[in-house]
Amino acid sequence: MLSKIANDDQLINKFFVFDHHKSALEGNFNKYSFTTIKISDFKGLCSGTSLFYEYLVSNNLIDSNCKAIYDFVELTRKYDTWEWKTKYNDEMPHELTLLFDSVGYDDYIELMFQKLDKENMKKFSFNELEKMLIKNIINQIQEKLFNYSKNIYYKKILGLKAGIVFIDYEYRNDLAEYFRQNNFDMDFAMLIALDYGTISYRNIKDNINVRLIAEAMGGKGHDKAAGSHISEEQKRKLIKVLIMTK
Repeated sequence: MLSKIANDDQLINKFFVFDHHKSALEGNFNKYSFTTIKISDFKGLCSGTSLFYEYLVSNNLIDSNCKAIYDFVELTRKYDTWEWKTKYNDEMPHELTLLFDSVGYDDYIELMFQKLDKENMKKFSFNELEKMLIKNIINQIQEKLFNYSKNIYYKKILGLKAGIVFIDYEYRNDLAEYFRQNNFDMDFAMLIALDYGTISYRNIKDNINVRLIAEAMGGKGHDKAAGSHISEEQKRKLIKVLIMTK
């Protein structure tokens, strides 16, 4: 697709691509004039949001002095790269994601438009209603994770012990963290979300690179978190397995 854009005189001026995955760097996708491939910078690991923000600031399309927007970008970056847990021990990026999962795309966008007023020089924060909602979500998630943990299928995949669970897509990261914190006996988690048609791979042991596993399955991602799509044929087989299991 990038090659097609690069060789089209009209399309080449209509696209910007921002990517922070190692696979994009290894694929030499940064050879195009319209691509920005960056894995990390002085803040830490990059995300799509942080790369797009840098582009907006550098082209004077957004005011870098707006504290709320800057904070929002950092919260999003920290969660996407998992640095909220591995580097900062900061729960707020996680709480923001819980809010997103709870209210859905459209309401989240509307809510963020209200919070990220370009004149807002105050730091990004939650109001009391949002705090209460987040607290309720956390309690519900803990119960959900406990129930998921009782339905794990263990299987050797590429010589590694995988913990396979059928889940709702929104719980993929929380469940992986639940497995890590409670020392579940698996090398990595293979989290199947039929509602999204994806398989998420999360390392449970630090020395496991799930990006390589995802690539073997036709996917891509980061060393600690990656994913692949489920084909229609795979989906039919998985549903059959679920029916037989039940």
